[in-house]
Amino acid sequence: MKGAEDMPSEAELERLPCWGGLDLASTRDLTAFALLWRDGSKYYLRVQHFVPEETANERKQYRQWIDAGHIIATPGNVVDYDRVRDNILEACERYEVRAVAYDRKFSAYIVPQLMEAGAPMEPFGQGFLSMAHPTKLLERLLAGGDLCFGADPVLRWEFSCVQIARDPADNLKITKNRNKKGDMVDGVVAAVMALGQSETDHDSEETPLEIWTL
Repeated sequence: MKGAEDMPSEAELERLPCWGGLDLASTRDLTAFALLWRDGSKYYLRVQHFVPEETANERKQYRQWIDAGHIIATPGNVVDYDRVRDNILEACERYEVRAVAYDRKFSAYIVPQLMEAGAPMEPFGQGFLSMAHPTKLLERLLAGGDLCFGADPVLRWEFSCVQIARDPADNLKITKNRNKKGDMVDGVVAAVMALGQSETDHDSEETPLEIWTL
């Protein structure tokens, strides 16, 4: 899959403008926090995934990824929003995070705390109108090899779970196959949100692709 090139060094990332995307889980699913850096026409993506320990125990693959450091497990049977909050604040302190896009759903607890601590939080709609352009842009970046996300096996798996929904106006957004139990796309959704937020600072020509290319 394109995108599996090496990421820049931490020192390089700290010098680049950065945008975040936060896809919060309800209770037991994956929560994803994406960081997206932009260097000209090249983008670099890193996604932190969080999962409750009890959920991880029910899925062998999650446990393997946790042991390898690709997923953060938190104690108990629900998402530990405090751990998510702390990681976001740490990222905002370390990198040049200009905005963190978030879904209003499930945000009532964590977002006010983040804003009070100074994190630049921005609501981001999950409908076709909000998601269409960054979804098409992500599609184009993947096809052109302009999105690097390293060797993240969780994100690679999530890309393989992606389904594309279209509305009557041919707007796109990411979804998952509801008939395939266990599929997750949270990290990809968080990445689309971060990409959409980054576009508020950069004008770009929308060039839709007809085929989702991985």
